[in-house]
Amino acid sequence: MENELSNNVIKLNSAEKAKSAAMSKCSKLEEEIKKLKGTESDSEGMWTKRLEELNQQLRKSENEKKTLADRLKTAEKDCAGVKTRLQELEKALNGNDASS
Repeated sequence: MENELSNNVIKLNSAEKAKSAAMSKCSKLEEEIKKLKGTESDSEGMWTKRLEELNQQLRKSENEKKTLADRLKTAEKDCAGVKTRLQELEKALNGNDASS
């Protein structure tokens, strides 16, 4: 009986050590999870900020494109007006040359 008690004490001590080691490992893993969640949150914030920056750049580019398109239309109209005026002047010059 004393031998059996001794074996049970050894088993109990061994189980307590295993439990302590498992709890320590569990605590370390919980800390690691907390760190990873913090890192994940930081990464998410970084990506959200970068996405906002890219959206802002896109809007700026779209506005610049619209401005350039408007300026191009204006320039094309001006060019057409100059071309028309040039044709009128050529006709007038040709008419003066023909009447000379």
